[in-house]
Amino acid sequence: MLGPCRMRQAVLGCMASWLFICLCVVPAMAQDDQQTPDVLWDDFNHYVLVARPDLASASGQKLLDSTTPEELLDVVEQSDFANYLQALDRAAQIEEAQAVAKLLLEDLRTAAMNRARDKARIANDIKQLAAGRRPAAEATRRLKAAGQYAAPQLLAVLEDDRQQDLHPFVMRAMVAIGPEMVYPLAAATPKLEPVPLGRVAQVLAELGYPQAIAPLKQVLDRNDLDPDARRTVETALSQLLTSQNLTPDLTAAQLYLLRAIEEFDQGTRGVNPLGSDEQTDTGVLWVYNRSLSPVNVPLIIYPDVLTMNSSERALKLDTSLASALSMFLMSNFRRENRLPEDTPDPSYGVNMQTPMFYAMLAGPQRLHEVLQTGLDNRDPDLALDAIRALTATAGTAALLKEDSPRQALIEAMIYPDRRVRFEAAMALANARPKALFPNAFRVVNVLAEAVRQGDKPAALVLGDDQKKINALNVLLTGMGYEVVAGASQSDVSENLATLPGVDLIVVAKSDKGIRQAIFDSQTDYRQASAPVLLIAAESEYPDLLEVINADPRVFGMIDTDETDAITAEVTKVTDAFGGGKIDQAQSTEYALRALSDLEDIAKGASIYQPGEAELALVHALGDGRPEVATAAANVLALLDSATAQQALATASLKQTGDLQIVMLNALADSATHYGNKLDDAQTQKLNKLVDDSTGPLADAAARAHGALELPTSNAVTLINKDAGTE
Repeated sequence: MLGPCRMRQAVLGCMASWLFICLCVVPAMAQDDQQTPDVLWDDFNHYVLVARPDLASASGQKLLDSTTPEELLDVVEQSDFANYLQALDRAAQIEEAQAVAKLLLEDLRTAAMNRARDKARIANDIKQLAAGRRPAAEATRRLKAAGQYAAPQLLAVLEDDRQQDLHPFVMRAMVAIGPEMVYPLAAATPKLEPVPLGRVAQVLAELGYPQAIAPLKQVLDRNDLDPDARRTVETALSQLLTSQNLTPDLTAAQLYLLRAIEEFDQGTRGVNPLGSDEQTDTGVLWVYNRSLSPVNVPLIIYPDVLTMNSSERALKLDTSLASALSMFLMSNFRRENRLPEDTPDPSYGVNMQTPMFYAMLAGPQRLHEVLQTGLDNRDPDLALDAIRALTATAGTAALLKEDSPRQALIEAMIYPDRRVRFEAAMALANARPKALFPNAFRVVNVLAEAVRQGDKPAALVLGDDQKKINALNVLLTGMGYEVVAGASQSDVSENLATLPGVDLIVVAKSDKGIRQAIFDSQTDYRQASAPVLLIAAESEYPDLLEVINADPRVFGMIDTDETDAITAEVTKVTDAFGGGKIDQAQSTEYALRALSDLEDIAKGASIYQPGEAELALVHALGDGRPEVATAAANVLALLDSATAQQALATASLKQTGDLQIVMLNALADSATHYGNKLDDAQTQKLNKLVDDSTGPLADAAARAHGALELPTSNAVTLINKDAGTE
């Protein structure tokens, strides 16, 4: 039994423990109990408003951890902070709260989208449309959130005569949903029964979008339309045609073609067409087979999928509509080019062939239209597809298309993208034309450019002020260019002649000098494909805009002393006009293909002049890629030129190993064809090489010696020396 003193101590101890629990443990428990999802959402908004991003982020993370997206949406919609877009946008401006705000927004959007598109909810909302003004307004609001995904169930009601009491309400809701209803209804229109067709036609007329014109025109060709439905469709069509300034004499096929052209243009301009679902980054192709069903495709290819679909409809109605076939080909190519790797396209049927299959099947006439579109739209991949298909299928006449006011393949040889230039020139080289054609000289010029790929780029600088010339020279040299600079073309002609080609022209002159420099570049095949950067005084720049706009390879900037600005502009110009980057493997492939073409040209009768590539070929003898140097030597051996043969001799004396033997054999071939064109110094060095060599190298040197018909005394002397009879 405790004494009074110990009893008092025990009581005091219990009271202290109870006080600790009250002050510390209970409030903590109460605090945890209070942090329900609705409290956390309120806290998140409060801390965002009072600029406490650390606490806002903590509350937001707890909210994410404790709720599903659907539960989170319930909390938000029932709170005093229901405008979550505004709250999260404010949070996104605060660095410490950005990450959590993004995750909250993703969850809320996912939940809202799933809820809006839930089929059971849509079905219930459709019933509510006839339940009175307030329920109908709320149901319409939710159906608008569902958008095009409500179309299958709404249309099913319109097709059901047993639910005719709902029809006027459904039609009103369709119009309220707006443009998202156009594509699904337009897809269904040609296959609807007459009575529901009339109702859909009224809706499409009220929506007022041109995508509905072609299917409405198509149904008027049906024989099963009753007079009432026909009148309704005719009225709707007339209303839409008038709004688009289109004449009623256009066929349904022609109207589908117009729709395809617009859809393709949207893809070119980067505009998301109707039916785009940006929440899922997809577009919806609607298919009607007794009912509507969506086919979701990646948004990046959606305009092309729509274009293909409209083109197919046009061709089904009119098989002779050639332009629709061209639209199908170019949109199919672009769809394939834009589709991310390993990403399926569920709209492309399993029985469909590759885009190249249909392109080759269509023939050259259609392919020229595809190529023209690729060039006009600055779409190098589309242009390359067309050129490759043309190369595989077209003969000389079809490639050149001389009877046409526009010759796209010839245009392609001055296109900004190197790959397009190379493929076009190679196609024309292999065409073996019998007569000259406009700009035929560019073929060898571009082939020579392909041989140079991978080498140090060359720049031509022309200016009125020597200080400016020097500054540009230093700047471009620092950017990795080999620079030839001077006041005019004539001043630099000798140095320019040593270059195999020009990759960039920079002109810092007065208006008159600039115009002359552009003219000179157009008449020199080595410069004709190079981008031109004009640096003009501010007062003269406006007058030069017509020059800049007239030639796609000409760019301009106002004169400045800021090297960073000029550097940025040079980079912009070369990126814009140089086209897609070519890696080392591609560079070698193009160089070898070009050299093979040049060899074929040099071997046979041709309108092309392989000697125009001589400087590039001589330069390639020193290429670090042995296969390129070898191929260049083989072409030079076919040229009747002292420069070519002497270059082979120089390379033969300079190289070592297997490559030296290759060069000596090429030198022997040159001498066999055209005789000895070496100078005395080269002859003496070759004699020494013969004297000093053994094995395969000695054999190759001896062959060159004999082919060059050098004095037989050299052979006698060497025999005596080797035999020890000297």
